[in-house]
Amino acid sequence: RRLRQVAFAGGMVAFALESLLAYGLLFYSATPESHHTWMAALQSVALITPIPWCLFAFLAGRHDDAPIPRAWRFSLSLGSVALAVTAAVNVLWPFFLVPNAAGPFRYAQLSLLGQGGIAIELLATIAVLYGLEPSLRNSQGSVRWQLKYLALGLGGIFAVRFYLLSQTLLFHVRDRQSLLVQTSALIIGELFVAIGLLRSSAL
Repeated sequence: RRLRQVAFAGGMVAFALESLLAYGLLFYSATPESHHTWMAALQSVALITPIPWCLFAFLAGRHDDAPIPRAWRFSLSLGSVALAVTAAVNVLWPFFLVPNAAGPFRYAQLSLLGQGGIAIELLATIAVLYGLEPSLRNSQGSVRWQLKYLALGLGGIFAVRFYLLSQTLLFHVRDRQSLLVQTSALIIGELFVAIGLLRSSAL
């Protein structure tokens, strides 16, 4: 139970950091250098965000005393290391190239190295969605009643992320509108999460 609480808190902190960095990029950044800095920080945090949510998704529908299968521990550990390393690589060699133009942020071009990084983030997003589905399906009675709004909110957030990451990988660009859509989806999804917390003892 404590591990589930820590994972949930870590995921919420990651969402908050993403939102603050997106806000800074969209409304406080006005030079190519600041665009570059904000975008690199935002992408690194976005790569780390799925780590606590993967753990929470796999633990959400399980009993407090249920052991975590060894295969799950190995998969979560390997995935977490891969995401952390990818985030570190993004700090050294940013995945997005920002045009050399002053003014508000408009778009950033995905580099060749960044295509691999976005693909890894896309797989991590799928892992979160994959973990939420069996947790909800295998829950019963009051636990399912308590969990469904949490699953709906988080599932919606990561479904939108999946779509936007797919678009980024396909067109090799991330623009201002996609960041606004992702932030809006986060706000709406968190409303469902809040409803789930009010009616839930899942944490």
